[in-house]
Amino acid sequence: MSEQTSLFSNLLLRKFYEEKLKEHLDRINELKDEKIIYITDLVYCPLKREFRRQYTEISFQFEPYMVLGDMVHKGIQEYLSDMGYEIEKEISKDVEVEGTSFTLKGRMDAFSPNRIVEIKTARSGSNLPQPHHLMQLRLYLAIAGVAKGTLIYVTPDRFVEYEVNTENIDVQSIVKKHVKKENIPMWEWECRNCIYSKFCPYRNL
Repeated sequence: MSEQTSLFSNLLLRKFYEEKLKEHLDRINELKDEKIIYITDLVYCPLKREFRRQYTEISFQFEPYMVLGDMVHKGIQEYLSDMGYEIEKEISKDVEVEGTSFTLKGRMDAFSPNRIVEIKTARSGSNLPQPHHLMQLRLYLAIAGVAKGTLIYVTPDRFVEYEVNTENIDVQSIVKKHVKKENIPMWEWECRNCIYSKFCPYRNL
C-alpha cells in the first residue's frame, strides 16, 4: 500500500472518528440524565442504560462494523432524501411512571407522514427480521402516529425489507417495565455483545 493511499484512508477515518466523538460529547449530559430514556433503550436490557449513565465515557465505541453500518445508513438515506423523506427526524414523548416524568427521545432514519424507514446492517442474512428491530420500529410508529413502516436490512449476502404496520402499543407500560428493570436481560444473546458485561452482576454467560 502506498504512503499516499494510507494517508488518505487515515484522513477519512480520522474525520469520521472526530464526527462520532463530537456527537457523543455533545450528548454527554443527556446520556447521564436519569429522566431521559432513548427509544432504543426500551428494546434492550434496562441495565445497559443504567451502566451508560454511570460509566458514560466508556460507552463511546468506534469499531469497523460501526463505520460500515454508518456508511450504509448515509448511502441509503441520501436516496430516501431524494424521494422526499426527512432524514434523522427526532421525536419525543413525555411519559409518567408512578409520579415521575420521563422524556422518551428517538431519531428515525427516514420519516414521512405516511411511512417510517429504519435501516439495519447485520452480519448474516438469516433469522431476520430481528425482534428488537421490529419493536424499535413499532415504537417509532406508535409515538409518531404513523401507520406504516419499512425495515431495511443490508447484509453480506442479501438486501431485504419488511413491511411493518403500527400496533396498539402501551408505551407507558413498556417504559414502566424498563424503569423497574423487569427484563434483565431482554434477550438471551445480549450479554455476549454488551460492553458492560464484565462487571454486570446479572451476566448470563
